[in-house]
Parts: sequence; structure tokens; C-alpha cells
Amino acid sequence: MTLAGKPGGYVVEHTMNEFDSDCEPSIYDQNIAHVVAFLKNEGFRPEITETGSVYFKFEGHHIYFEANPNDEQQFTLIIPDLWPIEPDERDLAIRTAHLVSERFRCIKAVVLDSNKVWVLYEGFHNDVAAFTVILNRTVERLQYGARRFVDVFNETKASKTIN
Repeated sequence: MTLAGKPGGYVVEHTMNEFDSDCEPSIYDQNIAHVVAFLKNEGFRPEITETGSVYFKFEGHHIYFEANPNDEQQFTLIIPDLWPIEPDERDLAIRTAHLVSERFRCIKAVVLDSNKVWVLYEGFHNDVAAFTVILNRTVERLQYGARRFVDVFNETKASKTIN
């Protein structure tokens, strides 16, 4: 996964072949457009990044939506760079990420080689319309998983016992 660290502000209308004006937007482009329209309707201000991810903010978190261009039913929500860790905290961060991933359905916390923690949701849905039906709930769960990671990490760091 590659994501821009900040919103890029680039808007991609479609990826149609420039020489074929009769070409329909791809399913991928339609999915992105559908999510952008849904988020705007819900009061968010989504942007499309340089990498094609949809970026929006939710209660202080930077969230990215990605559709898989090779699988029109796979969708991902990501809170990147949730928590920076020091190299000596890596083991604790991995154990905390495992705990969060184990306790929350569909939510994964991962520790990257760069010692940053990401929290993400990955799922398969019939189509993007089925995904947007649960998008608000999924964003709330993603945010809760992120908060839980930070809380458990800090509590464990202070008490030296993982709960």
C-alpha cells in the first residue's frame, strides 16, 4: 500500500483513454466517484490524492479510502501514521496491534518497518453502494480501534502489563 502523507488535492475525473471519447468510466473510477459523492452528502470534504485514494477527515483522524482496481468488490479504509513509536517500543506496539486486531472484527492494526502504526479496515462487498451503507459505521469502528490502540499502548507502557 502506498498513500500520500497529506491530501494531494488532485481530482481525477476518470482514467478513460484520451483518444476514445465514447469510453465509459471504469468500475474503479465509478467506485471512487460514488464514495466521494456519498462522503460529500454526509458532510465530509473528500479529496482525491495523487495516488487515487479518497482522503477525508473524521474527528481528528486522517482517513483514506481505497478501492482495489483489480477487484471491484474489495474496499479498504486506512488511518495511516496513527502513532509513531521509538525502536525500543516496537515489541510493545506489535503486541498492542495484535490485541486490537484480535478484539475488533475487520479492524487491523499494523506496525510498519518505519515504526509507524496504521489501523485499517479491509472488506469485500457486493459493490460500492453496499459498502457505503456501512461506511459511517466502519469509520466509527476504525476510529475506535485507533483510540483503543493508543489507550492500550500508553496504559501498558506505564504499567508494563498488556490488558
